[in-house]
Amino acid sequence: MKKLLLVFTCWFTTLLSFGETSTIKSPEEEGVNIVPLFDPNQTNPTVNISLKNLSLDRTLQFVTKQVNFTFEVGADAVTVSPKK
Repeated sequence: MKKLLLVFTCWFTTLLSFGETSTIKSPEEEGVNIVPLFDPNQTNPTVNISLKNLSLDRTLQFVTKQVNFTFEVGADAVTVSPKK
């Protein structure tokens, strides 16, 4: 990601935007499957962060840590869930 600025953005919306605009392995890919494994009506923290020139993997590391979630990169999707 070239630049990311999120201020008082809900977590579920953030994840959806990551899936549409990011790639994991190559710039030729068009988006990533991101699967939220949580109910946004129950758990949907606010994200506040500003990042530049980071991969999706590194961006997810920072953002999931901020909201106390975890993510796992699979062969065809990234799953995101609350930390237990």
